Amino acid sequence: MIANGARIPIEGVGNLKLFEKNSPAFYLPQFTSNLISVKKATIDLDCQVVFRPNEVEFQDLKTGRVIGRGDSRNQLYHLQTAKNSNPIDSICLSSTAD
Repeated sequence: MIANGARIPIEGVGNLKLFEKNSPAFYLPQFTSNLISVKKATIDLDCQVVFRPNEVEFQDLKTGRVIGRGDSRNQLYHLQTAKNSNPIDSICLSSTAD
């Protein structure tokens, strides 16, 4: 069942390579778009997801490295394809005023 309550038949189950990691996936040929469950992705990929107004990042929980990205277009987040989403080191800078 999808978010609007409609029932879409699952016609197969397979594996998807998402950000160079394997994740189980359902095959729904009636769907016109590829969608992911953020909750399932965080479990399967052992990552956290950071949403910003114009982008999204998937970060490995153990290393903090960015393992995948996407941008915002037409009110949806579009993930970059695997060939374009090389892992990038995250850097966090902070400062304090005395």
